[in-house]
Amino acid sequence: MSIHADNLTFLRNRPTRASYNFFELSFRTRRYSFHHWRPRRLRICSSQSSNHLFVYMSEVVPKNYVDLAFQLADVAGSILRRHFRKTNRFLVKSDQSPVTLADKEVERTLRTLLKQSYPQHNILGEEEGQESLGSLSNETCSDYTWVLDPIDGTKAFMTGKPTFGTLIALLEGGIPILGIIDQPILRERWFGAKGYGAFYNDTPISNTLQRESCSQDQLRDCVLYATSPDMFHNEMLDAFKGLSKRVQYTLYGCDCYAYALLASGFVDLVAEADLKPWDYLALVPIIENAGGCITDWNGNSLTISSYSGCVLAARTNTLHQQALEALHMQDSLNSFHQEKMFVQSMTGFSRAQSFGKYSLVTVDLRSQNGRYLDICGTLPPMLEGSESKIHNLLKQFLCRGKVHYSVSISASEDSLPISLMEPSVKDIKQILERISQILKVQTPIDLNHVLQFRDLVIRSKEHMIENEEDLWPCIEEAFHKAIRALIEVQRQEGERLVADIETRIELLRGWLDEIDQYAPTRVVQQKRRMKQRIEDCLEGNHAIDESRLDQELALLADRIDITEETVRFRSHLNFFTESLKVAPQVGRRLNFICQEWLREANTITAKCADSYISMRAILIKEEVERIREQVQNIL
Repeated sequence: MSIHADNLTFLRNRPTRASYNFFELSFRTRRYSFHHWRPRRLRICSSQSSNHLFVYMSEVVPKNYVDLAFQLADVAGSILRRHFRKTNRFLVKSDQSPVTLADKEVERTLRTLLKQSYPQHNILGEEEGQESLGSLSNETCSDYTWVLDPIDGTKAFMTGKPTFGTLIALLEGGIPILGIIDQPILRERWFGAKGYGAFYNDTPISNTLQRESCSQDQLRDCVLYATSPDMFHNEMLDAFKGLSKRVQYTLYGCDCYAYALLASGFVDLVAEADLKPWDYLALVPIIENAGGCITDWNGNSLTISSYSGCVLAARTNTLHQQALEALHMQDSLNSFHQEKMFVQSMTGFSRAQSFGKYSLVTVDLRSQNGRYLDICGTLPPMLEGSESKIHNLLKQFLCRGKVHYSVSISASEDSLPISLMEPSVKDIKQILERISQILKVQTPIDLNHVLQFRDLVIRSKEHMIENEEDLWPCIEEAFHKAIRALIEVQRQEGERLVADIETRIELLRGWLDEIDQYAPTRVVQQKRRMKQRIEDCLEGNHAIDESRLDQELALLADRIDITEETVRFRSHLNFFTESLKVAPQVGRRLNFICQEWLREANTITAKCADSYISMRAILIKEEVERIREQVQNIL
């Protein structure tokens, strides 16, 4: 009976009844072979509702595929050793990355071997198979797919540095189940596969080597690797810098060799970006079977459909979770800081806490309005050396105002180790025995009698963290939380300020409307008033020269005309309203607009020569002053 791929449904994690013996891996002059191994069989059954057949996936990669993977690595290694340090000639691909003759020869040879062995399998290679990447996904890639990277680290190969490697991965349904990292010059090979575990040459490996030297998995004790800082851009660069600040050392170089060292336990973290599927799919089975964790920067599993290009590998799950939090903390703060489109007050208060190993770090932030950024704070004596780092951290997210911070360190009672007061227990036992002797009571002393006494079991504070370096990650985390909380408080205060200012702006518009309606009547009033005065002076003996009176009125009308001032005032009102929507950091601009308002209002008062308009201009100046007081608090 033949089974076609279209009529198969692969059911993962389905148990089988077949059993297999464990295998042995022997190293023979760079040739690898497995003995005493029998793979699980696939169970095949027909569906009751259709003619489709269901295949329950094996929990172990078939042995013939493993043998083929090792054969591919051997062939690739022999070619690369022949080319290594013989020539540095290379070509530049469309993505501006280099490719050597060795890259192309290795991939062509491996493709030929795969097509001869399993012509029905898919092949995805860096140099000759990129065009098929779009058609391979977890849904469509239901068969086996081989993913090849002939030289991961072409620049290292070109310059004669043996930190490159050949990456070979086998995927089933788009999910990596077998991976090989082969360094042919140093003759080192890392292998991992489903059901096999992970191996370095002929030795089983796990990441316990480094863990044994570190009682606690903490970022501050970690070594972080990345191929180059140039692979990070924009927000990814900010996130990586945030992670880099929290580890002990950050090193660059090594390409795939860094992941191999992580699988062996010598490296704690590897964080990279701008990777392609052939760069990371072979790494997944090795690191996971060694006990590590490898995902993208969002914690998602890496498959053929993972297109983010960001990879985070960690020696333990604990370190992986801490690294993810560090990446997202910086990314969250930056996006929050950059994307906010709201008016922000300079006044606010926030408090945040962060738990260390045995310590509780509490950070208080208080901000007030100020022309410039003025930072001061209170620190415990043990943290005086961190003052400059704290100031630099605050300057990244705050730009104006008087900012006062306070940091306090206290023991985290719940995390302190429990200690037994052994001398007290012995003393109590002796006291109870003495009491029994005095009272001549034969009742034996048991645990209940001893536990009646208090403070025999206490939490010891002698292990509280007091080292400034150890505390800094907790301090930084607490400051990040406090900064975000402070910005949120300032946002809420800013909303209230905007609501109040918009109400006052409507008052200004109303008074301007009243002035505009009344202003045209002033010339008529002035003509009537001037004519009456002239008549009073002439006492009816002479006639009034109307043409000369009109000339004088024209000159007077020009002097008292406030149209230009009211038009500019309205223009400033519109600009003020638009600036409130353009936020952030418009406080200085709004303050300048308020000054222009006052200048126009003073001009209106000086030119109007009318009590009605003067009263409205005074009301306008009073309201502008109130708005200006509010603007003083806007960032």
